[in-house]
Amino acid sequence: MTMPSAPPSRRRPGLATAAGVAGLLYGLAVTATGVLGAVWLTLWTAGAPEGENRALFGVVGVVISVLITVMGIAVTRGGAGILRGTAHSASLVKALLVVPLGLCAVALSNSLFDTGTPREEWWARTAGFGGVLLVSLAVILLCGARPTRQWLGTYTPPPSRAERAAAAARPRGPRPVAFALSFLVGGLLLGGFVVVQNLGGEKEVLVFGGGIVQPNDRCREIGGQGRVGDCSDIATTETRHVATDTAGVVTGAFIVAFAAGVCLLLLSGGRSRATPGPS
Repeated sequence: MTMPSAPPSRRRPGLATAAGVAGLLYGLAVTATGVLGAVWLTLWTAGAPEGENRALFGVVGVVISVLITVMGIAVTRGGAGILRGTAHSASLVKALLVVPLGLCAVALSNSLFDTGTPREEWWARTAGFGGVLLVSLAVILLCGARPTRQWLGTYTPPPSRAERAAAAARPRGPRPVAFALSFLVGGLLLGGFVVVQNLGGEKEVLVFGGGIVQPNDRCREIGGQGRVGDCSDIATTETRHVATDTAGVVTGAFIVAFAAGVCLLLLSGGRSRATPGPS
């Protein structure tokens, strides 16, 4: 009597293994960063003297660190799920990594146009943001690779030419004109506001110690009354010529272009079509 043989085990592709390991390590690094940040900010909040804005930099910082920790745990579970072959675990990792990818892209664009930071600090900050952006993008690409999706059972072969022609011939619903135009108007208003706010010219600014400061900066008066607090309470308002913030203008233009692209996509993708009826 012969015993039935066990079904052959699936072999995990190399790209799927790389995606799982990368997601696992990325999640552990983010988790460790969130935990260390929460502990450090908690200790700082408890020991910071009065007037150091503990509510903003302490409590809010701890909350953000907790959210980072939760995100890191989720990415870690997603990476482990890829190694086990759990369906949709790669989609979870990709969705979560969109957040640091977008934040690092914006921070890197601002850092590239920053000319007032010392060279060593500028290089360290730019390299940090660029490194996180590249690592996040690499993990997303590994999770979206075809071997990874085949390993997870989520790969769908592209439609044939006949299937695409049949899908194009099917009637579609009416175009979402109202939503598309509302999205476009909102993007134009927001992007235009960002561009105008960052254009150069004569503007009223806060001045402290001969330099321009921001309302949320900390100002410390040397001599006199020795006042310490937010610059919005201590600094004086003057009209000065302010240079154009290139990063802010580029960000506003990107918002406008993104809104216009989404509007065109909605209008073209929802175009009504009808098949000719029988004669």
